[in-house]
Amino acid sequence: MKIKRDTTYNQNAKPFIRENMNSWIPPTFQAMTLWPVFAGDSRYTKGYWVSHNHFENLDIQIVQEGNLKIYYDGGISLLKPGELGLIPFGSHKLETGPAGYCVKKCIGFSGMALKILVKILELDSFLVIPDFVSRKIVELHERICFLLHEKKQESVSELSILAYTFLMEIATTRQTTALPQELIVCRHFMEQNIFQKLTLEDMSLETGCSKATLTRLFKKHLNMTPIQFLISQRINYAKNLLQNKSIPIKEVAALCGYQNQLYFSNDFRKHTGCSPREFCKRLQGA
Repeated sequence: MKIKRDTTYNQNAKPFIRENMNSWIPPTFQAMTLWPVFAGDSRYTKGYWVSHNHFENLDIQIVQEGNLKIYYDGGISLLKPGELGLIPFGSHKLETGPAGYCVKKCIGFSGMALKILVKILELDSFLVIPDFVSRKIVELHERICFLLHEKKQESVSELSILAYTFLMEIATTRQTTALPQELIVCRHFMEQNIFQKLTLEDMSLETGCSKATLTRLFKKHLNMTPIQFLISQRINYAKNLLQNKSIPIKEVAALCGYQNQLYFSNDFRKHTGCSPREFCKRLQGA
């Protein structure tokens, strides 16, 4: 039976809302792996609603002014200014709240690695995060909007990385932790640059503390050095990507920050006890 996917909205109120949406899906490997499908700003007026049936994207709504009702999985949530609503795949409805208007930002994600990634990050269920709006999030959103609007081929890699960065920001924001601020900053820095080559000096510059202090903090709170933690994060991400059979091992290595596939295979074997190829075979036999 074919699943019916469609979007309906309040046609009477539609002429009175304002939307500035940007969307672009180039036929590239990065876009198929992890991609910001759309991003933009909206102003809903009183009585406006939009309903998505079997929505295939991960939908993020961030309220700036007014409020927004979200209907999902039989429940209703009211988003207030500064709050983020994360809506998983499926059917949902957005409606102007009792304030009579809503000014918001939105962004949607798709890709072969997305369902695996959100499961690992525990972003695979509906959630609301208060006090989410920050300068960093606004800058990330603005950059994604700008690049989607430009539609330049040279921006493809950056957009895929920005999609990962945005999701990591959501995941880390919702975590409650007593880690020192320097450690939190360094972890964020690693997560947001997992695709790139990083050194202990890079981390030291980002956190504003010495390499020795940073190493001491990591050993004290996480029982490993900063580089060991970075490698473990990369291998965990690689394990998630390898579950998607359509992503070649060479591409997985590159997406995890390895320019040399041999180095990637060696690190992978140290952490898992098997090579990436053997890991894939075990998945097929499971």
